[in-house]
Amino acid sequence: MSNKAIEERVREIILERVPKSRKEGLTNSAQLLSGGLLDSLGVLDVVTILEQTFDLTVDDEELVPEHFESIESISAFIKKKSSAVESTPGKDL
Repeated sequence: MSNKAIEERVREIILERVPKSRKEGLTNSAQLLSGGLLDSLGVLDVVTILEQTFDLTVDDEELVPEHFESIESISAFIKKKSSAVESTPGKDL
């Protein structure tokens, strides 16, 4: 999946799950955490949907603000996770 496609899907998820984001005029670089759009429970909700949508697992130690600060950072994290899964020996694709 391309970076643009990942960003678009992440944007859809944020707009769907975070009502305040629809009012704020969400950009891909908008600060979700420090801007008050996402709190800790919101991150967990979004992570659950991301795991289902992109067929990945987010480990507890990966739940850091740097990964969830913006659509861009979430997309980069997903791309990194997807690449790691695809390159894991013995992993069925």
